[in-house]
Amino acid sequence: MILQISWIFRVRIRIVPFIHSFPPPAPTPPQSQLRFPIGLSNWTEIIDPMYYNPLQVIYGFVLVLFLPGFTLIQMLFPRKGELDEEFDMLYRVTLGIAMSMVVVILSGFVLAHPSVRLFKEPYLSITYLSFSAAFFAGGWYRGAYPWMGKIHPSLYRIAPKVSPTTDDLVQGKEITPTLVELRRLAKDRQDIRKKIKEIDRKAKISSKSLRKYWESRKSIYLQDLSDIQKKIAELEKNRTDEMQGESLA
Repeated sequence: MILQISWIFRVRIRIVPFIHSFPPPAPTPPQSQLRFPIGLSNWTEIIDPMYYNPLQVIYGFVLVLFLPGFTLIQMLFPRKGELDEEFDMLYRVTLGIAMSMVVVILSGFVLAHPSVRLFKEPYLSITYLSFSAAFFAGGWYRGAYPWMGKIHPSLYRIAPKVSPTTDDLVQGKEITPTLVELRRLAKDRQDIRKKIKEIDRKAKISSKSLRKYWESRKSIYLQDLSDIQKKIAELEKNRTDEMQGESLA
């Protein structure tokens, strides 16, 4: 017991001079000299959740983490189903969040540069809104927002469909409606075959319940492929008749 008490006193004797070696803290200025943000009476209100408006929080999340990137993806891929046949919107939202982070980081580097020094809330909001507006305008011009026609008919624009008929045709060859339709059906047949291969790949790594879903999707695509094959056969016959008629003429 005596040894324990002496050890405690030794520790206290060693620590006390160490504690007293620090300089005394600076005196706190009076409450009247403290500068608080506008509308606040003390610093405790800054960490008060009631100080933040929920609408402002939602607006900040949408402006920083969604709007710039989503409008950018809409401008780059205006056609519906261009990213994926089934989960197109999921791809757009996910890529939009990722691209929003890229836009925020790059714009932050520019605004925080020593020659600019505009890394402040008003300038950040204006920058993100400007990017979003520019991307939205580009997406509208490319036809990503056909619903704008409900506001005014002059705002209606639709994304052009990808047609292989103009690029794949041999230069100087006469373009007939039958040939155009054959080219379109050949492109559709190729796309469906790619989708069937992708479904087979997904079915191999999926569970039993998902495998049934992919099998049902595959049966639909196989039916579409069969219909396309019949149409191609009919058009090829018509094309042969046209060529024979041209040779006789």
